[in-house]
Amino acid sequence: MKIDVRLANTEDASIIADVHAKSWSFAYNGIVPEEIIDRFNARWQMIWDKMLVNNVNSHYVVIIDGTVIGFLTIAVSRDDDIKDSFYEIIGLYLAPDYIGAGNGKQTMEWIKNEIKNRGYNKISLWVLEENDRARRFYEKSGFIVDGKYKPSGLADAREVRYICKCAW
Repeated sequence: MKIDVRLANTEDASIIADVHAKSWSFAYNGIVPEEIIDRFNARWQMIWDKMLVNNVNSHYVVIIDGTVIGFLTIAVSRDDDIKDSFYEIIGLYLAPDYIGAGNGKQTMEWIKNEIKNRGYNKISLWVLEENDRARRFYEKSGFIVDGKYKPSGLADAREVRYICKCAW
């Protein structure tokens, strides 16, 4: 099935919050303590209600047959050492039922094209070091570890930075 991507709006907050909660429960199980996941999951609705009020080219929903199956957030890199030349994938989450069916690959292709259209050919992202599934996905998508690590703020979990110098 082919995905569609569009700018998220305030009406999408509930479904994005639901996908966010399900994704965290699925992806971070065994990596982040359950009580931390539960605490965040209880707050996603409030967070997304606020974030989507002034959404300008940052938050998008991923859709199949009219159903929102995921979301993504992109922006100029927040990292001081690369912010002038890299765009960042701040978040990419698909509902667990849609993982492993090629939807992530299609979404990544859309992201790369969108970032190219914004005048960038270098992309960064941060992923939990122990999130092996996500790391394999990013590596298959052309990203490599650049040696930077930081605390995630989620108990003892660390994040590792990946970069892609995309050739279009």
